[in-house]
Amino acid sequence: MVYIALAKIYEHRLKQYDRALDIAKRGMVYCLERFDLNERKQQEYFQDLSHRCKRLTRKMEDHHGNHDRF
Repeated sequence: MVYIALAKIYEHRLKQYDRALDIAKRGMVYCLERFDLNERKQQEYFQDLSHRCKRLTRKMEDHHGNHDRF
């Protein structure tokens, strides 16, 4: 799925966590609007994006927290 691939690029290569989070959230909305989440593969896409959003949120909080200490 393109949303997952783009979020990975922004997260891992470009280190733009805020942009990666935005893309992952858009992917989740797309899944809810377009997919039948009763189908296994589509459910896996949604779960991947959800997990990615949680991880990115933690990364952003950690990143901002470290800057505030200095």
